[in-house]
Amino acid sequence: MILLGCLLVTFYAVMGFLVIPKIIHPMVEEQLSKHLDRKVSLERIQLNPFTLSGTLDNFLIVDHDNAPLFSLKKSYANFQILSILTQNWTFKEISIEEPYGRIVVNKDRSLNVSDLLEKLTNQAPDEMGEKDEKEDQVRLTIGHLVIMNGVFAYTDHSLPLPFETVAKPINIDLRDFGTSSDTEAPYAFSATTESGESFSWEGDVLLNPIRSSGRISISNISLPKYKPFHYGLINLQVTEGKLSFDANYQYDLMNDVRLSNGSITFSDLLMQTSGSDIDVLNLESVQLEGAAINLKKQTAEINSVVIHNGHIQVERMEGGTLDVEGIIPATEEPSDGFAQEKPASEKTEPAGTNISEWAVLLRSFQIEDSSLALIDNSLQDPTTLAFDDIQLAIENISNKAEQTANLSLTTRSRHGGAVRTKGTFSLLPVEANLDITLDALNLEALNHHVNEQADVEIKSGDFNLTGKITLSSLENTNEPNLHFSGNVNISDFKAVDGRVTEDLIAWTDFAVSAINYTHLPAALEIGKIVVSDPSANVFVDEAGVFNVSSLDPEFEVIEESVEEDGVTSEENTDMPDEKIEDTEEVVEKVEPEAAPPLPFPVEIAKISILNGSINFLDKSVDPSVSFLMDDFKGTITGLQSDEASRADIDLSGRLNNSSLLTITGQANPLAAVRYVDLQIDLNNFELPPLGSYFGKYVGYGLEKGQFSVGMTYTISGSELNGENQMKVDQLTLSEKTDSPDAPNLPIPLALSLLKDRNGLIELDVPVSGNLNDPSFSYGSVISKAIINVITKVVTSPFSILGSLVGGSSDGAEFKYVSFDPGTSDLSGSAQEKLDKLAEALFKRPNLRLEILGGIDGQLDKIALQQQKLDALLQNPEVLQTVMTQENDKIAEDSAVGNPLQRGFARVKSWITFSAREEQETAESGIEQEEEAVLGLEDMEVTNGELQELAFARGNSVKAYLLSTEKVETDRLFLTIADTKKETIGSGKAQVDFLLK
Repeated sequence: MILLGCLLVTFYAVMGFLVIPKIIHPMVEEQLSKHLDRKVSLERIQLNPFTLSGTLDNFLIVDHDNAPLFSLKKSYANFQILSILTQNWTFKEISIEEPYGRIVVNKDRSLNVSDLLEKLTNQAPDEMGEKDEKEDQVRLTIGHLVIMNGVFAYTDHSLPLPFETVAKPINIDLRDFGTSSDTEAPYAFSATTESGESFSWEGDVLLNPIRSSGRISISNISLPKYKPFHYGLINLQVTEGKLSFDANYQYDLMNDVRLSNGSITFSDLLMQTSGSDIDVLNLESVQLEGAAINLKKQTAEINSVVIHNGHIQVERMEGGTLDVEGIIPATEEPSDGFAQEKPASEKTEPAGTNISEWAVLLRSFQIEDSSLALIDNSLQDPTTLAFDDIQLAIENISNKAEQTANLSLTTRSRHGGAVRTKGTFSLLPVEANLDITLDALNLEALNHHVNEQADVEIKSGDFNLTGKITLSSLENTNEPNLHFSGNVNISDFKAVDGRVTEDLIAWTDFAVSAINYTHLPAALEIGKIVVSDPSANVFVDEAGVFNVSSLDPEFEVIEESVEEDGVTSEENTDMPDEKIEDTEEVVEKVEPEAAPPLPFPVEIAKISILNGSINFLDKSVDPSVSFLMDDFKGTITGLQSDEASRADIDLSGRLNNSSLLTITGQANPLAAVRYVDLQIDLNNFELPPLGSYFGKYVGYGLEKGQFSVGMTYTISGSELNGENQMKVDQLTLSEKTDSPDAPNLPIPLALSLLKDRNGLIELDVPVSGNLNDPSFSYGSVISKAIINVITKVVTSPFSILGSLVGGSSDGAEFKYVSFDPGTSDLSGSAQEKLDKLAEALFKRPNLRLEILGGIDGQLDKIALQQQKLDALLQNPEVLQTVMTQENDKIAEDSAVGNPLQRGFARVKSWITFSAREEQETAESGIEQEEEAVLGLEDMEVTNGELQELAFARGNSVKAYLLSTEKVETDRLFLTIADTKKETIGSGKAQVDFLLK
């Protein structure tokens, strides 16, 4: 029996140690290769029949690409044979040394082991049921599971960029693992990747039902390594950064998942936009502590999130977009151009994934020692607007209803100034009550942005704001309503012209108080605006360019050609007596257009200006012209965008410390339909500082003069109507300048016509126009109106004289004085006319009158001949001869009683008749040859005699004008017309007048 027992033991040992391994070795390789459809190799199988343990050496499964799929160096298992007799099969120990596994994701997102997984999932339901039933009866227990120095390789070809990683060494230590419901198996798992990433997982696990608890730790995850997973999904490149995660967990497949005491740490995180080397995000560290998540209760709590030394840099591109706008690429539309609407069933979110159903609480959120910078590359000269030393603290952020969070923010601008915000807010409903303070923000930081709109450089200026921002939800809607109330102040502001670097505008204080802005419905109210010590420098350079044109960076100097009217020069002031056409340009009428309404109602209770000044300097003329308006002050009260409202305007200032300028009236510039009704008055402005303008644009220098004007302007809609009551006192011109810019007009004559005896010129210059007309220019309208007045004056000078003494509108009656033919005696009507002319000349003491003595070549000659014949007939010898020749033919019954008288009358009558009819009369009795002796044509009138008559007439007029004692001798000049012309004048014997 002993021998038999020994033989049996020997047989059992030989079979267990030697025979069976040799038999099952090729069977294992063959069956596994067939079942797995892959080559399987095994170096050796060792069995210990006495301990029921076995060892596999160098087990290898080769994948379809001839690369290893799975391998292990050594695997040892020790099965407790007696456990077969129970329903709890037990492995005392399982150990695996240097296992290797490889998973490959192909380009079509299939796995290299997809066929193996499919075989597992395609098992027959009855087999699965039988297996499950058996598993319900038999339990499995593993006393100790050890995996040492494992390697796991993962390759993913389905991503836009290839991804590979290797985790090693992988070590797993699992004790007392079992499928019974009351068995807790402690475990430990750890692994390290080729890039130094470490994973650890320890705790307890139960398989029936599956539940586990423990702690998971992940350290030093290299974020750039996982670029292929987010490539194309987000346009950011993580160039540096580490991630660590640590948390306790509880997992129950049937009931609950919980995380507690979790922490996440990002360190040295550096992110860039795709295709750029600019760091969008640079964080020294982000620490999340005390995280707790309960999936069943849908609660998430975090004790604190701290961002330390973070730097965000945003770039504005040339097109005006931000580089961060494209972080998440837009989803491409389907090829047919129509969006595919998902069925409602597919839209339903899994339970517990709707964030609105979760209760989230962040007890503390902090940003420490961080900065924010905006690089604006859309400008010609890129600039950076940055805020440093950002300190943000928020407590109790939650999406719970009416949960209030506290906020505190402080930061400072890199260019100077600070920002402070403090208050409370809630997310549900959206509400906020924040106090905000902007303290002395340096406006020089805005220079590059200002230069895009105007060629202006801000030299100094501090922006200050104190106020409260309130955000509240409107009733019956989730739309938030924003309200701001507070004060704004800009102090010590100074800006210069970018072209010539001259001071442009400045003020010591610009204060806007009692601001109230509401978003829904939008409305703005301002209690008061006070501008202290505003000053502006209006500068015209040598090329004639205004510095205020710097406000428009695209401004170009445009030379406007002005076509002069055909007006005779000063040397030829013999103006024709014809109707004066209106010289104003005829512009096609433009229909009024209402200005676009403001987007919301605006109301400004009062605007005050204190101690303002404007300094004007024009270097385009030589010498330069300059004047100063200072002590500019006043108020604008009741400014509103309501069309029915009218703002009261009361402004005043002094020009050159002497002349008072006042602007009063009403206006409504904020309304859609504009309204203006202003009275502008300027008194006693000394003109000599403007002498260069007179030399250039008038054509004469200036010695002295004072200017006053009263302007009344109204604007209704787009129609402008204005009256300009101008007065110029003691205007005295000097030498002629021959300026090419001066109008071709006899300016001295115009001034003489306009200036009264007291040296005062009064002009009424109306203007009108349509503001919507693109060609409308106020300066052009004024200048044309003044030139029109002067043109009409010099082209019809006697109209001025007529208006002074109640004559006709054109004053034509004062252009001449008529005489009877052959005489120089003034008639009564002529004397009345000269009385009025003298009165008009008295009122215009600078006018000179040229008296042009004239004759009528026909009537005056006949009249002089008649006078000569009359004188001849008064000679006794001539009369005796005539009477002797006619004595026998004189009728006894002549109407003349005395024979001598009767004969004289007959001769005279005959001579006059014969001169006109040129025929012999039966009564005369005088032969034809005697007619030649006594005819008018034989009464010779010389040119000298005609000149004497013309002179006598002019002298009569001059003498009469002097006799009125209203016209000085040195203002009257006597000349005579050319008596050699057959016809002089207008068919009447007269004296013409010319004004100089």
